[in-house]
Amino acid sequence: MGRFKFNLILLVLIAWLQPSLDLYGAVTTPPSRSKPSSSGRSIKNDLSSILRGIKPIPPRPGGPREIPLRPLPRAKGGKKGAQPGGLDLALQNTLGKTKMPVPDQNFEGVPNVDLVLPPDTNGDVGPNHYVQMVNRSFAIWDKNGNLLYGPAANNTLWSGFGGACDTNNDGDPIVLYDQLADRWLMSQFALFASDGFHQCIAISQTGDPTGAWYRYDFLISATKLHDYPKFGVWPDGYYMAVNQFDGNTFAWAGQGVVAFERDKMLVGLPSQIIYFDLFGDNPHFMGMLPSDLDGLIPPPSGSPNYFIEVDDDAWGWPSDRLQVFKFHVDWSNIANATFTGPEVVDLTADGYPFDADMCNFSFNCIPQPGTAQGLDAISDRLMYRLAYRNFGSHEALVVNHAVDADGTDHAGIRWYEIRDPSGTPFVFQAGTYAPDSDHRWMGSTAMDANGNMALGFSVSSGDTFPSIRYTGRLEGDPLGTLSQGEATLIAGGGSQTDSAARWGDYSMLTVDPVDDCTFWYTQEYYASTSDIGWQTRIGSFKFLSCITSPSGTLQGTVTDVATTLPISNAQVVAGASTTFTNASGFYQFSILPVGSYDVTTSALGYGPKTATAVTVTDGGTTVQDFSLVSLPIVTVQGTVTDGSGHGWPLYARIDITNYLGSPIFTNPVTGHYTVDLFQDTPYTFTVNAVSCGYNSVPRVIAPPAGGSIEDFALTVDATTCVVPGYAPLPSIYFEDFETGFGNWTMSGLLNPENEADVCGSIVAPFPSSSNGAYYGIDGTCTYNNGITNSGELTMNVPVLLPDTGSATLSFFSYEQTECEGNCPSDNRYVEISTDGGVSWALLGEGNTEGLWHQRVFDLSPYLGQSILIRFRFDTVDDISNDFFGWMVDNLSINAGTSVLISGGLIVGNVYDANTSNPLNGATIDDGSGNMTATFSTPDDPALDDGFYILFSSAGLQTLTASYTGYADEIQTVNVVENSAVIQNFNLLLCRWYRQRWRWKD
Repeated sequence: MGRFKFNLILLVLIAWLQPSLDLYGAVTTPPSRSKPSSSGRSIKNDLSSILRGIKPIPPRPGGPREIPLRPLPRAKGGKKGAQPGGLDLALQNTLGKTKMPVPDQNFEGVPNVDLVLPPDTNGDVGPNHYVQMVNRSFAIWDKNGNLLYGPAANNTLWSGFGGACDTNNDGDPIVLYDQLADRWLMSQFALFASDGFHQCIAISQTGDPTGAWYRYDFLISATKLHDYPKFGVWPDGYYMAVNQFDGNTFAWAGQGVVAFERDKMLVGLPSQIIYFDLFGDNPHFMGMLPSDLDGLIPPPSGSPNYFIEVDDDAWGWPSDRLQVFKFHVDWSNIANATFTGPEVVDLTADGYPFDADMCNFSFNCIPQPGTAQGLDAISDRLMYRLAYRNFGSHEALVVNHAVDADGTDHAGIRWYEIRDPSGTPFVFQAGTYAPDSDHRWMGSTAMDANGNMALGFSVSSGDTFPSIRYTGRLEGDPLGTLSQGEATLIAGGGSQTDSAARWGDYSMLTVDPVDDCTFWYTQEYYASTSDIGWQTRIGSFKFLSCITSPSGTLQGTVTDVATTLPISNAQVVAGASTTFTNASGFYQFSILPVGSYDVTTSALGYGPKTATAVTVTDGGTTVQDFSLVSLPIVTVQGTVTDGSGHGWPLYARIDITNYLGSPIFTNPVTGHYTVDLFQDTPYTFTVNAVSCGYNSVPRVIAPPAGGSIEDFALTVDATTCVVPGYAPLPSIYFEDFETGFGNWTMSGLLNPENEADVCGSIVAPFPSSSNGAYYGIDGTCTYNNGITNSGELTMNVPVLLPDTGSATLSFFSYEQTECEGNCPSDNRYVEISTDGGVSWALLGEGNTEGLWHQRVFDLSPYLGQSILIRFRFDTVDDISNDFFGWMVDNLSINAGTSVLISGGLIVGNVYDANTSNPLNGATIDDGSGNMTATFSTPDDPALDDGFYILFSSAGLQTLTASYTGYADEIQTVNVVENSAVIQNFNLLLCRWYRQRWRWKD
């Protein structure tokens, strides 16, 4: 269809003279996400061989490489009048008079063996080891600085694993020690795989990081690149925050938050994943960090993980603020997962305004000696980690970020202690650390068991080479001050001259789990001036006044009561701490807070057992052994069928937690399945039809004696696709704009500074060469620089949705903004109103630049109401760049109940007649408009590839199977109403067919 373009004359409405209020108004009411954006399972997992026996993969050859920095779209010049507008009100501009403790350990970390920028320096400490990861490489030391393994490429951990995690070594790594389980987590992303963007995670099988590892591959998104992944350890999961960008255009695509099923990963079982894409809630949520647990005391039972982001009023928010979110998971029913918030901590109102604009967010910012090349301050986000600690009397979170300390682009570190995150979070204390004319940035902060705080950071100036220092405060020091002076981990001996200006990206301060007092810090520096010759340093220090929390050891063995043989990999739980038995059935909690515990052990195939009132004493060793009774194996079976009227059997995938043979599949002809499981053991079944358009059904099943029959009837979800055997939702509204504006109004006020610049209607085949009409909001005019210009395309006749069934909105969209999606001031909103246009709720955002594509939104929550739809485009014309704006076409509202179409299913396979190899991508056509294609079945060992599912009318049907290079095959099949029949095909290669024909001739 050719497209006739109607151009909108944009005007500045009075309301839009307050862009910070209107643009961000959607966040004043905390969103509550009752349903994850997606969920699923690890696409692959296994157990590696012992790491110390794996040959390290060497660094990749080649010249210097910069890992792309994807700035948050907020990283642009701030608006006039942003607070504080000069000297930071929380500024500490003098050094503390007390002397910080000198380093206890101080040794070299991994240098730039991969020739990349930046290093992404991070590391963590366990009872006996220190593990460091940098961009592309890692190494393991004992706590005296003796190298035990590496440096090795990060993907060495996934050697022989296969897939993107094995072949890609893309970086952005994180390593964490999980104190609750005496395990290690190591992770990096794998980008631009054939199916999308992956996160690779490895969990050590024991507390020894040089031993074996449980390895995982998670597909995060097929279309969105998840940048800057940051992790936190929590009792009920491993949590991750990511900044998302379009995988093709790299336009900003929203904040993502993810939870991984920790309990399963600790024993090497397939893990569930819960993912919230927050772009539709508010595209200006970004730069979040998850909370990461420190200390011996876990969070209160059932506590959510806390996520926090920092926002400057210069970015359009009503005030400088911290925004606190809560991520709650329910692994037995992931549909119950929620991500709620924000709870706003108003820093301006509390007297802590800040200025995040360092050098107008230019990379070339922090000065160095002997070169005009500056370093990136990365002042657009919080710095890792968001460290959580439960003191019993209160919960606290500490975090930091870089700010302009005095309005002169003088980098200082703003730090916070936030209390009561589970209730009404507030800043207990905060400060901005800039004690002299040097620049301090790239910080990381944490607290020890006594509430003392430390902060590690980079320091540089025109006279000071980039160096590594740390400071701190004791729990009783005056609030808001780092009064214990400053110490140097290592003084830099050179500057970084590469024009990329990349520095750090992050660093990491952690606390030793053995004494809960010793801080360990790792950061980058230069020993001598070079372009990318960075090195890293690892060091530890401790406040002498810190008193280790009382703790003891709990240990024992777990055996089979009948055979007395040890049970390996049995789970033992004491409070919030979890550990597992080794091959000898032995377990140990080496650091457990003193107290009385109910200790429970369980193992697959055994009934659990609990020992009550087990006492752990300070410095003592308590022994608690267990003998478990094995459980009988029983059979669970049933059928999976259509539950929306047809009742036919469904070919379905059934994922079963705690079952090593998961997933299983139903028989595609009968819908039947059978599986042998342990009696009285709870398993979560999650049933998904292979055909699109059916709702998933979870169910917890604890098989009784004698087994059980568990049938599943899956209902149709017509909002996701056209389901075979069901008519599409009826169309109750359609507009293609072929005859004009229709029931739509374009609005907006002309820019008063450009009254002659009227964008009139034009006729053009834009951007397609075909003919037809579309409705558009024009972006090619020049608008008022620095002020939000709003254009709206609004439905002016309401559409009444039916009371029952489901409903969707679909339309074709073409979007092109002046920054190609990276300007926070250029926004595309799809909105809905149920009160005649008085108020509007957000349905979604623009998401793809530079091509026509179809968007579909679920309107089912609005059933029974009269609705209006609005498209709103906002722009601040602050870049010299013509752009096309936003066009929509072929808008349709479909609603009602899917109507059954009489007929049945045909299933089968298509093979090569000569080799018997299955053929994926072959087409099967019944000649009456019903067609499908064969597909692979890699996870179902009982069913060949080249499988198809086709709906057709009941009775005799003539099917034709086709595949490129093969002769068609025609078969007649009797289709049974509301049932499934099987029909296979065996296709001949064209050359075989011709030769046979000649023989017959």
